[in-house]
Amino acid sequence: SRTEQLLYWTRIGRELPRSWTDQRLSVARHNFRGEIPHAVLVRISMLGPAADQAAMVLERFTRELVSALPPKGRLALLGPIA
Repeated sequence: SRTEQLLYWTRIGRELPRSWTDQRLSVARHNFRGEIPHAVLVRISMLGPAADQAAMVLERFTRELVSALPPKGRLALLGPIA
């Protein structure tokens, strides 16, 4: 009986798929090349019913988190950024 707002993303290899279908296709492409990609699922959440307000808080937290990480940490969460 609680409301939780969340923000999440996946990184598969160098890709940041935006849907379940894109995730499956990314894995398939890697498999066809004989690769087992490094991947991560990032989930950030907070309690509260106000989705609009939570979105702003989660986005701000995520930006601060990413900027505070050392380069290897950013690489793990976001992959190589061009």
